[in-house]
Amino acid sequence: MPPEAEEAEKYANLALKYLENAAEELSRGELEKAGEYMWGAVVEAIKCVLVAKKGIKVAKHSELRRYARELSREVGDPEIFRAFREAESLHSNFYEAMLEEEDLLAHFDSVRLLVSKLLELIRGG
Repeated sequence: MPPEAEEAEKYANLALKYLENAAEELSRGELEKAGEYMWGAVVEAIKCVLVAKKGIKVAKHSELRRYARELSREVGDPEIFRAFREAESLHSNFYEAMLEEEDLLAHFDSVRLLVSKLLELIRGG
C-alpha cells in the first residue's frame, strides 16, 4: 500500500473513531467533549481526502478551512463547506460551552453526514 493510502486510511479510521466517541459523550451528557470529537472527526476526514487526492498533509486550521471551501467547489456540493463551518462552531463550544444538547444532537447528524460524504469521495472514487 502506498504511503499516501496508508495515511488516508489512518485519518479515515480516526474520523470514524471520533464519531463513535462523540456519540458516547453525547449519551453521557458531556456536550463540550462530544462537540470536540465531532470537530475532530471532520478534521480527520478532510485530512483523509487531502492526503488521498492531493498527497499533502495539513496542520493549520486556516488550511483546513481553505481546503474545505475548495473541495466544496470542486465537487459542486456547497453543503460540504456549510457543514464544515457548522463543525467549526463545535470547536469553539469546547471552550465557551454555549450550545445546548438539542444543538449538539442536530450538529451530530450534520457532522456524521459530512464525514460520510468526505470518506465516500475516497472510497467511491
